[in-house]
Amino acid sequence: VNVATSDLHLDINLNPLINDAGTVIAGYTDDIDGEVRPNGVAPDMGADEFAGVSEFYQSVITGLWSSAATWQTGPTAAGPWSPATAAPTAGAKGILIQAAHTVTINTTASMDELTINGVLELANSGKMQVANGTGNDVVVSGTGRLWVTNTVDNYNVAVTFAGAANLTVATGGRVTIGNGGVIGSGWDGFATGAAHQW
Repeated sequence: VNVATSDLHLDINLNPLINDAGTVIAGYTDDIDGEVRPNGVAPDMGADEFAGVSEFYQSVITGLWSSAATWQTGPTAAGPWSPATAAPTAGAKGILIQAAHTVTINTTASMDELTINGVLELANSGKMQVANGTGNDVVVSGTGRLWVTNTVDNYNVAVTFAGAANLTVATGGRVTIGNGGVIGSGWDGFATGAAHQW
């Protein structure tokens, strides 16, 4: 923390003392950066929710968002890559779903700086919590697809945007609702929501 410059971010060297040491306050679900909190069993002390060492993530196989085995991490967007030890969160510097992969969200997943070149499936019980970082928060590229197969929840429950977070669909990119069967309600929010850019 540097009060003189109004920087309220946690000091990584002090994190073991303040990680998960805060108290839940009703109504506060994100931190000063719009990142979801808590990012653990309890919120961190202070205004910033520490998300671990920020790294870049990219999918390495088709799999669940919540499984570390689906991901690899690196210090830059070009790598070098190592197997991930945890799933990405909104604290990552960048998240990429590669063109050959389908990554499925079936639990709550926080995200920011996500590019979908493959398929991101939002399945039953899946929740997307999109943080408001710099740049585009979620981009469905020209080869990408956001596929909603969630038949249980509605749009307002399953997709939340912090602050001015946004979702951009590039030319050729797709948002597909359902798979020919029953779907939840309100999914037209992808077409009409202020957070979306087409």
